[in-house]
Amino acid sequence: MGLDKLITKVEAVDEHHVRFTLSQPNAAFVADWAMDFASILSAEYADAMLKKGTPEYVDNWPIGTGPFALQQYKQDSLIRYTANPHYWQGEVASKHLIFSITPDPQTRLAKLKTNECQIIPAPLPEQFAAIKADGNLQLHDITGLNVGYLAFNTQKKPFDNLLVRQALSYAVDKKAIVAAVFKDSGTPANSLLPPGMLGYNDKLPEYAYDPQKARELLKQAGLEQGFETDIWSMPVQRPYNPNSKRIAEMIQSDWRRWA
Repeated sequence: MGLDKLITKVEAVDEHHVRFTLSQPNAAFVADWAMDFASILSAEYADAMLKKGTPEYVDNWPIGTGPFALQQYKQDSLIRYTANPHYWQGEVASKHLIFSITPDPQTRLAKLKTNECQIIPAPLPEQFAAIKADGNLQLHDITGLNVGYLAFNTQKKPFDNLLVRQALSYAVDKKAIVAAVFKDSGTPANSLLPPGMLGYNDKLPEYAYDPQKARELLKQAGLEQGFETDIWSMPVQRPYNPNSKRIAEMIQSDWRRWA
């Protein structure tokens, strides 16, 4: 974001207001400060932890102004909070908040169904139908601010050739991936920016599935006979990539089909 060059001065106007002076206009500045990296921390607490020789406590045992205060943290197990009695917006509706760290999506859904927990994030697309069919559960969805993508290492041949990258892009059936992996809960992307994000342009051309065009571009690149490469897939689940292995297999199948 280049904030070190963008921000030229920070001033405390009074007890509750701060003024930023920028080196140039920036339309995204206010939105950027709503991100988690811009959380307001206690300078007094940070100084105390530095003097004590435990600066990691600023991250592991933070002090903030939110509705909950950290009570307990067990790595890879749980994070327990209690209501902050000094919360600036008044009394907090819930006295306790517990994040039960559960990497497996099937286990998360099982906990939800038995009321062991009340909210789970990012259920798998194949779980949507079961959640909707359960009268005790509600499925909330919103357009995500994320994009799943296939990256090329342009420092290695033949991916340093634009024609090759374009050919492989035309050779991937994105609509089939959206249908099979996302259960039609996503849309084929036309850029690295998702809808709803500043700078998104819905007029950009899409690399629609076109195997014939892919062959022509590879021929222009001097690779009419094709080539071999490896595809690395993410070992973890993400909302924008709920089944990386399956997506990689479908891309592999697409590329092999027309090669």
